Amino acid sequence: MALKTFVKVGSISNLGVARYCAGMGVDQLGFNADETADHYMSPGAVGDIMQWISGVEVVIEGAKPVGRNEDYLFDFIETSLQGYKLNFKYLDGLDKPLVYKVDYTSIQDLSHLYIQHKQSYILLSGQGKRLTLDQQNEIRALAGQYPVVLDFGFDQENAAELPEELNLKGLALKGVADENSPEFDHLMHLLEVLSTD
Repeated sequence: MALKTFVKVGSISNLGVARYCAGMGVDQLGFNADETADHYMSPGAVGDIMQWISGVEVVIEGAKPVGRNEDYLFDFIETSLQGYKLNFKYLDGLDKPLVYKVDYTSIQDLSHLYIQHKQSYILLSGQGKRLTLDQQNEIRALAGQYPVVLDFGFDQENAAELPEELNLKGLALKGVADENSPEFDHLMHLLEVLSTD
C-alpha cells in the first residue's frame, strides 16, 4: 500500500500499531528514547518490534547524549531546536540525518538554520486542527527553504490536500498505546485518507 505523502508516526510503543502503520505504507516510525517519557522504549523493545517490520525507517525521539543512543539501531535522530541553535552536546560525532523538532511559535528563528544532511528535515509542531491564513503563508515560506513535516493543522478533512497546498515534505502523526485505544480509530482514518488506494 502507498500513501499520498511522506508520513512519520511517532511515539510507537506497540507491535500491532507498528505493523498496521508499516502495512499502510508509512515512511518512518518514531520510538521515544527518553526514559522519563510516557512511551519510553528501550533498545531491546525497539529491536523486538522492528524484527517483525521491514521497509520503514526508525527515528529515535527524545535523544540522549551520544554514547547512550548507541544501543539503538536507527536511521534518523529527532532533536529539539531551541531558537535556531541546536544543542550539539547530543549530536557530536553522529553521522545520521536529523529531524529538527521545532515549535511553530519559534518559526521566525529558523531564518539562518543550516541543514547539513540532505535527508534531514524540520518537524514543525503546534496545536489545532486548522491553520490560519497567516500560519499557512508562514509555513509555505518555510517549506520553500527547507523540507518541512507538519504535525498539526490537519484532520481527516484536509490531510490529503495540505501537503501539496503548503509544499510540505509530509505529515507527522502520533502513535497510540494499542489497537484497542479510542485514538487508534483516529490514526487509522487519517492513514486511510492519505492512502492512494
